[in-house]
Amino acid sequence: MAALVSLTGWLMTVACLVAVVSLVPDIGWAEIGYIVVLCAAPQCAILATRHVRSSMRLHASLPAGVIERHLHGNLDAFSDGLLRPLRSIGTAAADVAVQTGALLIGLINNPSVHVFHCIRATPNHIPVVAHAVTAGRTVTLVESVAWPPGHYHVDLDGRVRCDGFYIGQSVDLLLAAVRYWRAALPRTHRVTALVVVHPTALGPLALPTGLTSEIEWADPETALGRLRGRTAGRLPVSPHVLATLATATVSP
Repeated sequence: MAALVSLTGWLMTVACLVAVVSLVPDIGWAEIGYIVVLCAAPQCAILATRHVRSSMRLHASLPAGVIERHLHGNLDAFSDGLLRPLRSIGTAAADVAVQTGALLIGLINNPSVHVFHCIRATPNHIPVVAHAVTAGRTVTLVESVAWPPGHYHVDLDGRVRCDGFYIGQSVDLLLAAVRYWRAALPRTHRVTALVVVHPTALGPLALPTGLTSEIEWADPETALGRLRGRTAGRLPVSPHVLATLATATVSP
């Protein structure tokens, strides 16, 4: 409705401009410029007012202390389960999530960064995503697993393979979580995922690459650097992101 009203206003502006030019044939370009500015000014004022009101409503809807805090929620509700999109091998998922959570604390030196733990990230809220890192209009869903050494890749069906063998896991639910959050936030926001793979033993560990830009993979040594690259600088807080993530956090 707002877009229709705005379009109607601009059509009326153009109609008025055409009428003035036809009635006053000797009018110059300078005068036309003044008329355009005068006609457009109310529209700009209306749109700016609506933006300010929307921003104020979002800020008012934020739970108390969300902007001031930079660590939100906890991992008490995080657990193992076959419904997890990606699972650790030989190690409890909660223990691995705690290790990754300790890494993420290093990001909050940047006052623009907020880290959320235990996020509902699919329409049925099962399973939860371990972490979400946000700065400005960027959101990164962070999952973590512990896997033995090997050469890992994701096939065209989204299944994870190690040394060519399917390991019973896939990225389908994590991709669904990314797309769910993209739909939940304005189009100007960017949502991706990062999987942190903790090695369970010494040996070469080759991680998946190149299948999709929606999911990246990293070992603990490089994960923090990649996240810092996404959150560098002082970015303005997005009330859309904070309000939505705060609502989706299992344990505030």
